[in-house]
Amino acid sequence: MEKQLPSSIEAEIAVLGCILIDPASIVQVLDSLKPEHFYREKHRLVYEAMIRLFNRQEPVEFIL
Repeated sequence: MEKQLPSSIEAEIAVLGCILIDPASIVQVLDSLKPEHFYREKHRLVYEAMIRLFNRQEPVEFIL
């Protein structure tokens, strides 16, 4: 049986929200926070998209 790592959905949301509010903050977590650290797949996908945008030097924006 595979051991499941602890997770905090609220922490995932907080990290993604911080990056949306202050896109430059991604630099603070980029080296230590990997997409596979996210428990929820949709959060992982959002974070991966943020990383791709950052690497292309495009803005990380919240657009409705």
